[in-house]
Amino acid sequence: MNSMPESTDFAVRELARKAAVATAGPTGVGVFVDSAVEEEGVTSYNFQCKLKGYPDWRWSVVIFSDGIEAPTVSEVLLLPTQDSLQAPAWVPWSERLADYQALQAELEAAAAEAAEAAESESEETEDENFVDFDEDDSALAADVNETIDAKDDANDAGRKLPGFNLLKLLRGKKKK
Repeated sequence: MNSMPESTDFAVRELARKAAVATAGPTGVGVFVDSAVEEEGVTSYNFQCKLKGYPDWRWSVVIFSDGIEAPTVSEVLLLPTQDSLQAPAWVPWSERLADYQALQAELEAAAAEAAEAAESESEETEDENFVDFDEDDSALAADVNETIDAKDDANDAGRKLPGFNLLKLLRGKKKK
């Protein structure tokens, strides 16, 4: 640890705890974990973090003490440990854009290949299903002779839509 007397070390540790509580709130700071001497007169005090979403993180309070004047708080930090959940490394926009454009080019190429494959497959299917009908083939072609009576029946029926009378009936009911 450091070369300060135990009572002085405890007082400095409490100063560090108060600084962490002032930053994180009374429920955001857990138990004291450890301290590390950074340089002569500079010590970091680490406390467990109790904030939601920050498991395994530590509050680190850096205290400067020259032994002559009262110790002062230099900074209060929230630091991750090896087990902490962290954001991925930052990637510059130009690299992300290049990756996106490369992916789009690959997707377009794959779509073009799929379209060509589907087109060639449909052409093969059309060739397999193609049947050549001869006009003379009586089994495939049906001769339909329309009689004069059939034409007259079609003309008498008129060309009204099937629901015409129903629409006329409904309109009549709305007017009443």
